[in-house]
Amino acid sequence: LFYDGSLPFLTAQGVIQGNIIKNCNRRAIKIQASDVKVTDNTHINTLLVSDVPNASTVINVIQSNNVVVQNNTIDASLFIGISVTGTASVIGNRCTIKDNIIKSSTTKAGIYFDYLADSQIEGNTIYEGSTGISGSNSANLSVSENTLYGGTSIASGYAMNFVANNSMLVVRGNKAPKGQRQYMINNASPDALIQDNYGNLGAGLILTSSTATGSCYKNNVNAGPGAPITGTQTEQLVEGNVNM
Repeated sequence: LFYDGSLPFLTAQGVIQGNIIKNCNRRAIKIQASDVKVTDNTHINTLLVSDVPNASTVINVIQSNNVVVQNNTIDASLFIGISVTGTASVIGNRCTIKDNIIKSSTTKAGIYFDYLADSQIEGNTIYEGSTGISGSNSANLSVSENTLYGGTSIASGYAMNFVANNSMLVVRGNKAPKGQRQYMINNASPDALIQDNYGNLGAGLILTSSTATGSCYKNNVNAGPGAPITGTQTEQLVEGNVNM
């Protein structure tokens, strides 16, 4: 669903459901409209890197509100799996990214968000990815019950990466049961609640930052090497986190 670029985008009340899409060279589904459901679609990729020099995102939601992306199976081996973004002047609101299965790339994120508010990223299963879930410039997001596999070396970063210009994130009940990333969660964002997460990765569970003031880390479980919480914890609450 694509509009002509003028704002606001249309209220589409559209449904994109049950499609099998194969070998796109940039995007499989692009949404620039509000009130849209993207459900039960499958993306298949057999192309090589040289075939898709402009590869972007399999499901790309841009400056839109009230969009549901659910139960899709995505081969994103050369792409970002799902991207939901706005701008500083047109923030996306009330979007739900739920129960998708994403086979990601080692160089691109599984799910990426930017300028997004009052939204949920829940119950997704992501294999590989430079990061499983990452984003910036966003507030009041719930990132919960996602499962993130992969990372081929300890240098491959984080399963989830939340930078300092996010705020008021709730990151709860996620699992990274397998892989060799550095940490499950890198949190530099202030006023985050990071609770009941489980990881078994290469260096530790959660890496904090001095910019994450007001954040709370509670009842997280680290089953791998290192400590449950590492990094600067000034003006942050750390409670009930354990090594198995």
